Amino acid sequence: MKSDDATVEAERKALSAALGVNLTKGFDSSPMLTTARIADFKTRGYTFAIRYYSLPQAKNKVTLTRAEAQNISSGGLLCVTVYQFDARTRGSFTLENASRDADRALVCADAVGQPPGTPIYFGVDYDAEPADVTEALVPYFRKVSSILSPAHTAGVYGSGLVCKTLLADKSVTHSWLSQSTVFHGTSSFTGWNMRQLADFDASTDPDVAKADFGGFIV
Repeated sequence: MKSDDATVEAERKALSAALGVNLTKGFDSSPMLTTARIADFKTRGYTFAIRYYSLPQAKNKVTLTRAEAQNISSGGLLCVTVYQFDARTRGSFTLENASRDADRALVCADAVGQPPGTPIYFGVDYDAEPADVTEALVPYFRKVSSILSPAHTAGVYGSGLVCKTLLADKSVTHSWLSQSTVFHGTSSFTGWNMRQLADFDASTDPDVAKADFGGFIV
């Protein structure tokens, strides 16, 4: 089921009431955001935009640039960043890839001018089994966190199980819950900073966020 503005607002209100907080709404986008799209989302009541860092060879994730981040900021939205390259199988989460990914994320963040201390989320874009989490993801995120520090902290995008485990391990400071409610632990996890809702289209999804989610301006 696809989202539209009415369903997003209804879900924002329902989740706000259930959690006892006033959630804000934003969106994530794989393609670059034009000034027209930024203005459109702002007019429709969205307050933040999640954009990607990735490797240069990434085919479906366009890396955020400083010019785009400035356009997002001047357009009245907060920026949030997530790093992802593949990340769809356990094999993506090796210590070697942790070093590669964290180093690349720092290069991207420096180029954008992302403020020190703000988190960079890292995607876990599949339903990781419990063994994957403890044997691969925990070591990966510990490595990523150590490389990002002290400039930035690590966040994670993934299932409820992934978010809960990595937060408890303190290898991430922020979590962004996947929209896939059938993933391990997702339907019961409420300790997220951001939560993804059912997609608008193939490249854009709505999201809701609590007060501390890592938004910034440049």
